[in-house]
Amino acid sequence: MCIRDRVKVAYEMISIEDLYVNPENDRYINDSEDEISAMIDMFGVANGNPRIEMVNLAKDISENGLNPFEWPIVWYDEELKKYIVIEGNRRITCIKLMTQFKENEEILRSIPEAEKIYKLSYPEGAIECVVYEDLYEAQKVLAKIHQDINEGIGRKQWDAYAKQKANSKLGNGSKTYSIIQFLREYEGVSPELLECMAGSRWTSKLERVVSFRKFKEVYNIEFTSDFSMIYKDTVEQVYHMMEKLVMDLINLPATGNFRTKKDFDNYTDNLPAEFITQVPDENGKNVTENNTAEKIGEESCQVKDSNEVESQEQKNDTNSQEDGIQDDVQEEKEPEFDTPRKISNQHKSLRKALRLSKDYAEDMFGCLGEKGKEIIIELESINYIDYPNASAALCRSILEYVVKMWLLESKHPEQFKEGDLPGSYNSCINDLANRKVLNDKQHKMLRRCANKEYFIDFLNSCIHADSKICVQQTALIDGWKCIRILVELYVEGHQK
Repeated sequence: MCIRDRVKVAYEMISIEDLYVNPENDRYINDSEDEISAMIDMFGVANGNPRIEMVNLAKDISENGLNPFEWPIVWYDEELKKYIVIEGNRRITCIKLMTQFKENEEILRSIPEAEKIYKLSYPEGAIECVVYEDLYEAQKVLAKIHQDINEGIGRKQWDAYAKQKANSKLGNGSKTYSIIQFLREYEGVSPELLECMAGSRWTSKLERVVSFRKFKEVYNIEFTSDFSMIYKDTVEQVYHMMEKLVMDLINLPATGNFRTKKDFDNYTDNLPAEFITQVPDENGKNVTENNTAEKIGEESCQVKDSNEVESQEQKNDTNSQEDGIQDDVQEEKEPEFDTPRKISNQHKSLRKALRLSKDYAEDMFGCLGEKGKEIIIELESINYIDYPNASAALCRSILEYVVKMWLLESKHPEQFKEGDLPGSYNSCINDLANRKVLNDKQHKMLRRCANKEYFIDFLNSCIHADSKICVQQTALIDGWKCIRILVELYVEGHQK
């Protein structure tokens, strides 16, 4: 007798209307009253950003269909005369909103995002399901899927390293992954380090750190074009240094999260010599000795850095001043994250750059802070035709940035929610409309851009590695016209 017969399971094509979204879903804190309530509650589960995620899931199902490796699991309820969905309630909810409950007003009143799903399509008909005769057996399978039970019998979730490893196989390697891989594969790696590295929130800090020139100076580590690590210290010393760095990235929030060059400089200036490269430089001194010498006086260090930059600029292009063109690429010059660059006159005058509607003086951007000022400078400096993805990324960055600044000074700063840009954006423009910062025409334009034309969804799709989404110039330009309204109103309204 096969297992399938023993547990009494079958595979059947079941019509969408005969499937019933489970009101007793384990995701819910309290059971739902009926199917419609269960679908509404699906948009409010505790973890993640369910409203955004449900819309994204519906779009994927509409475009690509259901995953053939994950058929819904159902159980027939004799009382309801329906198949209760045990596994796959999110997917079935999306399909029902595209078919059976399309344009349902009750759902729309509770979940405005449902309108986006209503506009999608899914072929009417039946869905192949796994049908369990015994509810208990179905629930056992559900537990195996969503919990790592019985010492590995259940589905094991990927940790941060596994996700990065998978990305590397797709050709999306990174310096961060190379360092993580080095530490994970080191023969004497400590269990404590492995446990701490299992989280993923610290990896963005490491990405910033490896972009600083001083990272190479302090640790003497470089990377090839395919992100392989190159180092001259012993393997033991490199592990010693990287273990210290990673543990501090995870455990030392007082460092300012290593957001800027200055944060990292302060950190490395106080590192014990044992955690710095032991390989001498060209003058026979190691980095520790050089750092000690540089710390004699802060002013002398600043003069030295200024001279180095000036000398480098002269080497790169002695004729730049005559031409009125600023060097675009200086490979050896360290990016100044805490000191914004000057806007190149050549780039700023480009008609194919995403510019503000007015030619603002640079000192007017002070209210945006150094980060906001830098983003605006970069946006006005690059050609969106040549660099569409970079332009889209900067658009999203400045949008989230200015929305946060507007909301933090409102009466309800808690309305800014990390990871929920659409929700924060709508709260922002509604608040500005109530305060008469936005007129009716501007408010309508901004609301339509996000909620009707899905500009924020478009930006998110461009940024979040959606292989099917390419940057559309028209959408980018139209959306930028809305973004700059928020930026310009903030700049003009915060002048001293």
